[in-house]
Amino acid sequence: MPPPGGVPDQSPPRIVSTSPAPLSVVEPFNGAVVFRFDEGLSERNIENSVVVSPATGDVDVSKDGAELRVRISGGWRAGVIYRVLLAPGIRDRFNNEQRTPVDLVFSTGPPIMNTAFGGLVSDRITGRPEPQAVVEAKRRADSLTYVAAVDSLGFFAYRNLPLGFYDVVAYTDRNRNRRKDSAEPRSGTHVVPLNSERDTFDLDLVVLPNDTTPARLVRAEGRDSLQVRLFTDDYLDPEATFDRIEVTLIALPDSTAVEGPFTLMTVDTFNARSRVRADSLRVRADSLRRDSLRVAAEQGDTAAARLLDLPRAGPARPLPQTPRPTGPGGPAALPSIGPPPFQEFVVLPPQPLPPGRYSISVSNLQNISRRVGGGGSASFEIRPPPPPDTTTAKRDTSTVRSIPR
Repeated sequence: MPPPGGVPDQSPPRIVSTSPAPLSVVEPFNGAVVFRFDEGLSERNIENSVVVSPATGDVDVSKDGAELRVRISGGWRAGVIYRVLLAPGIRDRFNNEQRTPVDLVFSTGPPIMNTAFGGLVSDRITGRPEPQAVVEAKRRADSLTYVAAVDSLGFFAYRNLPLGFYDVVAYTDRNRNRRKDSAEPRSGTHVVPLNSERDTFDLDLVVLPNDTTPARLVRAEGRDSLQVRLFTDDYLDPEATFDRIEVTLIALPDSTAVEGPFTLMTVDTFNARSRVRADSLRVRADSLRRDSLRVAAEQGDTAAARLLDLPRAGPARPLPQTPRPTGPGGPAALPSIGPPPFQEFVVLPPQPLPPGRYSISVSNLQNISRRVGGGGSASFEIRPPPPPDTTTAKRDTSTVRSIPR
């Protein structure tokens, strides 16, 4: 614990120097990369705080007072431009945490180029930035892989890479082991040709679940006689047309086929259509009401004339849009990744379904990973509508008084 008296230390550790110096060329180099801080460091979280790229050997991180030392098994390879990333999370002995990353670039031979490219990583399911992502850029000439971290807005950047062609891929490092595991979401591969220092590239990387099985129908619900909701175990591709999906509907228990054609749409489309229809009916009812009031007013009804002065009911106002997160480039910094995927959609029969049990089958579903051949069967029930309320309130005559003649 700190000694009594004095001002408590509430400042995070600050780097005062590095060895080698930033953007320096050191050949040969067999020592340790040293980050020197202005105070002593805690032992917590130092093992996973350093990322070296390209990873030419196992990384060993140790602490010596106010210094953080980084070594690679087998030593630093000659003729390589190294990038040592010190991630946020380094703490001093009073638990003050460093919150900004430190990027050290040095060379063991070749000159350091003033190259740069970057981009954004987002999740295809949520449409939001993916701060847990890791971006790898593999140079085709020597198969060396450079690693970049992603900030809270999904932004990543590469600087001072040697010229060449790079295969860039992003993945969500859920277990934080800095490796692409088979179950982790990942993006497609983008090729970046760095032919000169003037080349710049802005990438939009979208990570998807690494799904190896097609979508399967898991449940069906008969909401009413005019709509059936279907639920799948995978997110479906919103860019795949509903025309490819085949629907078979039979009535149970005699397996009588219900004739189509069936109309398929997303829940958002169905709700939007219902709102438009409700607005149209409301405007029509308002128009009929005003016509009746106008006729009554022309016949001398003063109450109807006053009611005509009330404002008309217009169409429903659109719902406010949720603002997208703002990055360094402003509101347009996030990529447009298309309509959101869904796990629920609506099937509309051509005629109202009578009450009873049904079985529905669908095929040719395509999930968000573009895997086709999904489908399945499920049963549901259409319940009869509730009976109308025929009870009438008895007339209360306790306060009725006779009117004298």
